[in-house]
Amino acid sequence: MNRLVRSLGLLLGVASLALLAACGGDRGVRTEEAFGGRVFELPVDLVPLPDGTYLLAQQSGEVLRIDSDGNGDVILDLSGAVATGHEELGLLAVAPDPAFDRTGAYFVHYVADEPLRSVVARYTVGSSEGRTILEVDQPFENHNGGAMRFGPDGMLYVSFGDGGDRWDPLANGQHPSTLLSTVIRIDVTSRPGTYRIPADNPFVGRASRSGRALSEVWAYGLRNTWRFEFDEVTGELWGGDVGQNDAEEVNLLRAGGNYGWRPFEGPQCRIESCEGIDAVPPVAWYAHDEGCAVVGGFVYRGEELPLSGEYLYADLCRGTVWALPVDVPEAEPRLVMELEPPIVGFARGQHGEVFVLRQGGPIVRLVN
Repeated sequence: MNRLVRSLGLLLGVASLALLAACGGDRGVRTEEAFGGRVFELPVDLVPLPDGTYLLAQQSGEVLRIDSDGNGDVILDLSGAVATGHEELGLLAVAPDPAFDRTGAYFVHYVADEPLRSVVARYTVGSSEGRTILEVDQPFENHNGGAMRFGPDGMLYVSFGDGGDRWDPLANGQHPSTLLSTVIRIDVTSRPGTYRIPADNPFVGRASRSGRALSEVWAYGLRNTWRFEFDEVTGELWGGDVGQNDAEEVNLLRAGGNYGWRPFEGPQCRIESCEGIDAVPPVAWYAHDEGCAVVGGFVYRGEELPLSGEYLYADLCRGTVWALPVDVPEAEPRLVMELEPPIVGFARGQHGEVFVLRQGGPIVRLVN
């Protein structure tokens, strides 16, 4: 993720923005410590399992299996395999197999070194031996994407950033002939240990505007989509794309969509001319006077909070949490609260609860 925890003190500036909210202003939402108040070192991803436990990924390379009280241990240690030395490296995501209760399988998304590359691999509980599914060479240390989820169709969706540095110097964004700057969609369950390309992927058997497109690609033109989640009611995929200098985006990700990077950042053209570029504009965005990097969340569909039907997302550095009504055309996002940063992710609980992952403090739950 862009600028994951770098120079937070300078970015915050105003101490009043570093609040662990006891209340949520006019939304009536507050927080309470979750998982027994246990403080995890570098949590980046949290997903529920069928038996009521959770898989927790730490950026340093460990996957833990914990219960709702925070009890549990490391089930996989990749600390010797993940790349380090930059805040956007390491273990980025974990996703259980849709048939986890039968297979015990789960997938990890991390950045490895020598050579620098993104890796998607399959493991099973009780074994430290995994099977690499996919590798993508990384030209720079930053912009590795990091999101990974199974969709309601049983396919695995994975995000990769544009490859790094600044302003997409290798021009990956508008060229889906690379997996960089994309969300891919692959089938990893029909043949365990490898993958196949679904026949209905948008670029199977056809080229993109810019020429040859890889059949794994599901959407492209994304700078660095750190987190995405499926709406459990509609099946739609919502994500947050981290910007360069000016705009942080919330995107509704659809098959075949071109999300504009780098000609577009936010809704604005950033080059001499964007004529002929059919880019999907963001559903919402904010400028860098409101934060530094968007952290995508999910559409809340529960009844416990006054946020039903709203997409929750946050800013890494400010700790600001917003809610965007998704069923109301042209709705504006609303402020929910400000939490102590850095916020690095949201997680949906066993019963639809909203958890917020922060580094340097306990995971918290939103309550009314």
